[in-house]
Amino acid sequence: MSAANGGPVSAAKGAAVSAAKGGPVSVRHFWALAAAVALLALALRLPFPEPLEPGQVMQVARSVRFAERGAFGPGDWDGPWLGPLLTWPALAALGPTRLALALPGALAAAAAVLLLAALGRRLLGGAAPALLAAALLALDTVAVDAARRGRPEALAAAFLVGALAAALRWREAGRLRWLLAAGAALGLGCAASGAALAPLLALALALAGPALWRNWQAPGSAQGEAALALAGLVAVPAAVALLSLLPWFLAGHGPGDLPDLAEAVLLAVRAPPGPGATAPATWFLLPPAPGARAPNPATWLLALPALAWLTSQSLAPRPAWPGAGSAWLAALLAAAAYLPLLAAERAAPLEAALPALPFLFLAVAGGVCAIADRRRLGWLPGVYLALAFGVPLIWSTLG
Repeated sequence: MSAANGGPVSAAKGAAVSAAKGGPVSVRHFWALAAAVALLALALRLPFPEPLEPGQVMQVARSVRFAERGAFGPGDWDGPWLGPLLTWPALAALGPTRLALALPGALAAAAAVLLLAALGRRLLGGAAPALLAAALLALDTVAVDAARRGRPEALAAAFLVGALAAALRWREAGRLRWLLAAGAALGLGCAASGAALAPLLALALALAGPALWRNWQAPGSAQGEAALALAGLVAVPAAVALLSLLPWFLAGHGPGDLPDLAEAVLLAVRAPPGPGATAPATWFLLPPAPGARAPNPATWLLALPALAWLTSQSLAPRPAWPGAGSAWLAALLAAAAYLPLLAAERAAPLEAALPALPFLFLAVAGGVCAIADRRRLGWLPGVYLALAFGVPLIWSTLG
């Protein structure tokens, strides 16, 4: 299935464009537009029914081998185990097809779009920037390609968005179920890709840090609060990640084998990158790299200024809109997902940035809509969305 087939997908694409034009949007219309954008994201990530390539045949073998026998391999293992585990039910229902391999990532992307819309409305103070951020994620060519190829980073990005959304609800309402939901999403993200580990630690420190600081200044004053936050954002993710290893444990492995598994994960992370990898430090500068997938100039050139703007608005003495005081958490997760790639000092494929992309898009969408409101340019978000969709096509053609 493809977006080019028309029908509801074309309608969803039209809704995605209209979603970014600004103006007041009712709650019902907001969720209708967000659902349309999510449908677009799902449709774009469903591949054509073509024969499997050799690498995809290996993906099928890895999924069946892990789900049914609790063993890793064969071939090059590209990360933790959740992707093969989630692919197995689709393979059992649809057979060894491209659709089965892409379905978990496509469904995760649709969920991420809905969650990003809700998160954006909470952090950016309005429907227009929230829907623009969701549409940017739905249309991003790197995210689309990664989901179609079953890359683990596509799953991790969705779980990180869900984790931040749940953590904010817990922070505001103080209900334990939201803390447990945030911890579970973080654990699933780490089980999908090691790229979620640094954002997990960053979010845990950000939310537990104030209580730890108060408890350090006055011992015992916030000990329970700090322990609850650390349990929910560190212990629960660890338990969920271990639970996702159930096939491995059922195959006869025990806790004593976990160090060997951790070593295998590290070896997978340190494996030489494939063709088209570039230095993460240059992704914001769009270097010419023959054969490499280039970042989208319409978003990456605005990413750093937008993150700086969002952080300054969030930390201002008087937040410009309700929810702005928590927006710095999105910038924090973007940095936590990107900086380890920079610190590794090695080339990486562009899809390695997927866990950071939703939060980059929040900042960019917020900045674009803020300029549109300040300058009374109601057409600007819609034009920007069209550019963000069209520029990668032109860029790849010229390259």
